[in-house]
Formats: sequence, C-alpha cells, structure tokens
Amino acid sequence: MVEAVEMKDNLAIIVPTHVGHRLWIRSCLESVKKLGYPIYIAYDNSFWKTKDIWRALPPNRVIALADVVVIRHMTHMRAVGICHFWNMIYGLTAIKEAGFKYVFNINGDCVLEKPEGFDEIINMLGNKKLFPLQWKHGYSGTMGWLGELELMLDFFYTYLEEAFMYSRTTEGRLWYYVKENDIDIVEPVNSPEYHKIPSPGTWYDIVGFRHIHAEHKVRRWKRMEPVEEKYYDFDPPNDIFKNKGEYALLSKYWETREKQYLEAWWDA
Repeated sequence: MVEAVEMKDNLAIIVPTHVGHRLWIRSCLESVKKLGYPIYIAYDNSFWKTKDIWRALPPNRVIALADVVVIRHMTHMRAVGICHFWNMIYGLTAIKEAGFKYVFNINGDCVLEKPEGFDEIINMLGNKKLFPLQWKHGYSGTMGWLGELELMLDFFYTYLEEAFMYSRTTEGRLWYYVKENDIDIVEPVNSPEYHKIPSPGTWYDIVGFRHIHAEHKVRRWKRMEPVEEKYYDFDPPNDIFKNKGEYALLSKYWETREKQYLEAWWDA
C-alpha cells in the first residue's frame, strides 16, 4: 500500500491551464505550493491568436510559483478536446523524464482550501491506480485526480488519435478507458455537482477542492454572493480586468458592498 511518506519523492503536481484561467491561476498555484511537491505547469498554447507569447502567458510573478513550465506545439484550438490531450502528454512526459511515478492533477482554475488534508487523499489511493475527483456512469472527473503517471500517460496517448472520432468528453473517455481496461480505482464517496454551491464531495470534504471558475459562473446564475475576492488576481497586468464588464461591477461591489453593484452583476 502506498502511503504519504513513501510517495514523498515520487509525486509531482501537474497544473493544466490556459489564458482563460488568468484570474485564478495564482490562487491555484499558491494553494498547491503548500503541499511541498514539484509543480509543473502544462500551458495550453493558444498563440495562434498572436505571435507575441508574453501576451498569452500568466505574469512572471505567477509563473515563478511553479518549478517547470511546459508549452505544447501550436494548434488552432485550446482547452478541451485534442488540444488538452497534447497538453497533458507534454506535461506528463516531462514529469516522467524527471523520474516521478505518481501525479496529482489540478486544473488552473481550481484551489485546495485545506491542503493539509492531502496526505489522507494519498493514503486513500493505497494500491489502486487512480483516484478521480468525480465518478458516475459515463463520467470521470479530470480536473482533479491522483494516480499512476504511466496509467494516465497511456490514457492520453490511447485516446489522442480518437479525439475527433468520438463525441465523448475527456471525462467520458477516461470513464470508458477505466471500464474497458478493468482498472482498479478509488471511487469518491460523493461526487461534486457544480450547480450546488459549495459543491459537496469527498475531495471537497478532505482538501477543500473548489472549482473557482465554475463557481464564478454558477453564483451569478443563482444570484448568490460572488466567489471571495481573495481568489481573483487583479494585480498588474491583470488589473485591466477591473475595467471590463462583470469584473468592473464586482470590483465596485467589493469596494463598496453596495447591493446595486451585486444586482447589476447578476443581470449583466
């Protein structure tokens, strides 16, 4: 059985992210930095939009929170689908070359509020191959998981060539991969449902795993308080967001606590 002490020198963290996570990637990295494991950013290359690489990357002060940054080759899409598969293959291969055997994956718009509970997640993995954030018929959470590096690298290679031949999401493909190969996994007792805020689940209970980007959207739809200001990064150069659309309204609300700005954000 693998325990936290044994995994100490065999685990690395991968943070797949892209330009759409700029407001939350700092909070993500700060939260996982507390775990004490090497952090690899797998940055989704959206530079087809511009030849100036620095306009698409997070600020240097944020990049400096990671140990390694891996950037895949150029494609004409980013985020989901084949782009994400390439992104993960590049990142996981770099981790493999460094000699690690296990990987903790957390997407760049998520945070751990209770990183001190992470050893319990490791101990729950035990001798199993994978512990996903979510698990239900046809769906396995890919924004958060702990598992064997070789297993997940094989998954992304196996399905890369089929990314355009199936309508399944990455989450759906992983579920079928686990079933088709009879892989022994840890099924979370509770899987988060992002229409509920906060989103209850095994990972939320143990390490406070939150998908901040999703909460940002759902809280607005449900006319709730926004995500806590501390999770947004409005420091330069991200301060440009303070003058744009909904973020301008949120900034005014946090500054004044006047409900007119909150209601304007709900209705924007």
